[in-house]
Amino acid sequence: MTTNQKRYPKFICNRTELYVTVFYIHKYECGSRIWKSREEAQEAAKKESFDYLKLLEGELEDKSFSGGKSLGYVDAVLVPFACCIHTYETDGNFSIENECHMLIALVKRCMENDSVFKVLPDPHKVYDFVGDL
Repeated sequence: MTTNQKRYPKFICNRTELYVTVFYIHKYECGSRIWKSREEAQEAAKKESFDYLKLLEGELEDKSFSGGKSLGYVDAVLVPFACCIHTYETDGNFSIENECHMLIALVKRCMENDSVFKVLPDPHKVYDFVGDL
């Protein structure tokens, strides 16, 4: 049993479940609080977000993709996060890449795949949409 499985024993049975759980906690819990909040609440959301992202990054090890040498299920779940990075960083006034460079490198490698790149919305349009909410 890994340290992360001990940390999240109810939810985590394998590495894939870890990726999916951490991704959704970050994106829907922390992420929305980053762009909805200000001041102390936003700072708390950023700290919590980095905690989850670093947990996820720690599981990546030195792999090119989560599945090893090619795109896998976890990458497919993680990549939609790429179009939200600009919104989080702009509204939160921080850089995810500065804190989680391995995770952002994985996202960038995934984005080099044409089939991935073609289906994701433009990050600036996502930012504009969120700003209208």
